Amino acid sequence: FAVLLLLTPGSQALRFAALSGSSDFFLPVEQGWKDNCKFLGVDCTYIIPDFSNLGNGTTSADVCEEILLQLRQEGIDGLAIGNTGCDGTRMAPIVEELENEGIPVVLFDRDFVPANRTAYVGTDNKMMGRTMARLLKQLRPEGGTFVIVGSVDDRDEGFVEEVTRDNDRDDRAQWNQIDDPTIVSDLPGGSSRYADLMDQYAEKHNPTAFIIMRQTPMRFANWTQLVDTHRHRGITYIGTDGSDYQLSYLHRKYVDGLIGQLPYEFGSVSVQTLYDVAVDKKEVGNTVATNLVAYNLIPLELPDLAVDQNLLHGLKYLGWICFGLIALTVIGCIMWTYVNRDGIVVRASQPAFLVMTALGVLIMGSTLIPLSFDDNGNPFAMSDSKRIGICMSVPWLSFTGFTITFSALFSKTWRINTLVNMSSHFVRAKVETRDVIGPFLALITCNWIVLLCWTFIDPLKYDREFLPGTDFWNREFASAGSCKSENLSSIAFLILLGFLNVLVLGIACFQAFKARNIQTEFSEATYIGLAMFTLAQAFLSGIPIVVVVREIPVAYYLVLTFLIFLLCMAIILFIFLPKVSLQKKYKKMTPRDQQNMMASKLKKSMDFNKAEQASSTNLPSREGSKHISDKPVSENRSGASQSNFSVSGYFEKKEDKKEDKELTKAKMQIEMSESSTGQDLVQSSTD
Repeated sequence: FAVLLLLTPGSQALRFAALSGSSDFFLPVEQGWKDNCKFLGVDCTYIIPDFSNLGNGTTSADVCEEILLQLRQEGIDGLAIGNTGCDGTRMAPIVEELENEGIPVVLFDRDFVPANRTAYVGTDNKMMGRTMARLLKQLRPEGGTFVIVGSVDDRDEGFVEEVTRDNDRDDRAQWNQIDDPTIVSDLPGGSSRYADLMDQYAEKHNPTAFIIMRQTPMRFANWTQLVDTHRHRGITYIGTDGSDYQLSYLHRKYVDGLIGQLPYEFGSVSVQTLYDVAVDKKEVGNTVATNLVAYNLIPLELPDLAVDQNLLHGLKYLGWICFGLIALTVIGCIMWTYVNRDGIVVRASQPAFLVMTALGVLIMGSTLIPLSFDDNGNPFAMSDSKRIGICMSVPWLSFTGFTITFSALFSKTWRINTLVNMSSHFVRAKVETRDVIGPFLALITCNWIVLLCWTFIDPLKYDREFLPGTDFWNREFASAGSCKSENLSSIAFLILLGFLNVLVLGIACFQAFKARNIQTEFSEATYIGLAMFTLAQAFLSGIPIVVVVREIPVAYYLVLTFLIFLLCMAIILFIFLPKVSLQKKYKKMTPRDQQNMMASKLKKSMDFNKAEQASSTNLPSREGSKHISDKPVSENRSGASQSNFSVSGYFEKKEDKKEDKELTKAKMQIEMSESSTGQDLVQSSTD
């Protein structure tokens, strides 16, 4: 009662058998089984159960069970079972016994035997559902409503997940399912029942699409009549499989799209899976998925394409506003410095370097202007010089501003460190602004040389490129403007500039560390440290975000804008706010009290410095002080006598001397003539 098809025998030591269905769908399965058996040299048997003689209590389950028992008795090395229409529960015990004996068993087309099988070979139904959803979006990009016909669990789930994936976005098409429990067909099962359901849904709900998850509904004898009846409604039909009659419907526009399985692969892959397990002893997955094929007619007029150019639109004003806030803050700080230039705090803080720091922050913040540029989607309307100028202005402004800012902080702090250190050793010191401008000029020159080489050798140029991804008709739908160079040499220039500016930052931090014991009236070491800590936090959290959103132009712009704004505001506020606070404090004092306070701060700074140096040489600070303080200050390099200034007892800390006497001597030191060390410290820092 079965048709046995024996293939050209290969090795007699290996034999596979397949139990398959009899419909036309399984004809390619048989061909794939035969072809791969021949290729691998395996003796294969393909069996189609014969249910024509059922009766006298014999069922289809009995027929299939008898075939399996016969194959087991004859001896096989592998078994493949398809959707034969037999009861899988009756087959399960035999499948379990074969597996226990080490004979691999695979199911194809349908995983219907509740047993421990080696693998399932066939369509990933969830993926098939997703593919049907993508085809629907391709044909009807405007969205709408849909009805699922002939439900298949995993296919339904995959389709609904994919088609409704963007329903929470206002800028994407919306799809909604119609599931009306009041619609029930009075017809018996089969294709006519599905046709009746579709007719009722069309009349009552006029859906955008019918999603046909099984082949059965399209087997309806009057399918063309059903479609013609509702053609005026513009309903889209997405079907399953790609049999000849279905492809004929597609050609005549009685179905709009088909997602077909590849039954040929069911047969060929089943043989390959059995061979891998039985011969090569490979481990295979629980499911071995086969490919899908999509059929649809390409319309003469494709849907309109809306290209997302990722323009900044109104967001560019955010960059301008941030720059405006930076500019106003910088101008305010410079005006405050000028107005209070004669104040003791501003003079001690070295006004020239304060202004230099503020201007550096302003230049660095102006990077936001070219960064906020938008080409309105047409970069070729600009000349090459403009495209280069917009892009190269970003590194020019950012690195120049950064170098000026931190070179000023470094030079300012170095000057104070030099004065305090020399004063602590009773050496006459007067360090002019021009004495520390050299390092700044060297650093800014190095930066400019690198930037000039970058500009002339391999400059950045603004261009617009399409982003990865296409629409359902293979059209690019998104572009973004960015700055890129033709060669990779720009990376080398960027690394070199990064090294130079990290060097500047490192030197500034080192000088700030050395000045950590100097009072705020003369140095900003504490606030430079706070600014560095803030910047480190910003970069540690911001740089990874910049990398992640690099391919999302708008997000990339926002992150860079806020990072630059935070960097500039942190520097300017940490440097100037403490000065403003101190200026208010000193302004309430009399000139004499201001001098007393400044002398006290100066003495503390020098005492801290001397004590640290003494501890580093393992010498007691008091004895070292006595030894030095008993000697007058030597002549300076020009030979001028310093007889008018004696530092006897200035740093002396004898047990019988009181603090007020030391303070008096510190005040006297500040009040001495310009040739004295203490006056040089205050006067030089205010020049």
